[in-house]
Amino acid sequence: MLLVVISNVEDRYRGLLSSHGLEVAPCVFFMPDINAGVRDRLIDVIRRWYNALGAGSILFVYPHPASPGGMKFEWLGPERRALVDHEGLLLLKRE
Repeated sequence: MLLVVISNVEDRYRGLLSSHGLEVAPCVFFMPDINAGVRDRLIDVIRRWYNALGAGSILFVYPHPASPGGMKFEWLGPERRALVDHEGLLLLKRE
């Protein structure tokens, strides 16, 4: 499973993400049946594009058993946040 939210990025991201999943809301892409290998390669391509272009922000959400709540949140861009477990309550902390 992979959820990707893009904001203020070039159209190439939308094209790539549309070829792998569904755009369930504007700039929100969901891939329920993607396997971990394909997911990691897709995220790697997006990271390389982002490092070259450096505009906007991108959020990735995917299962990760060692992370709080069993989900990993990764941000590319200026508004980075971290998922923290505070006494059993999951919170987003601005970095």
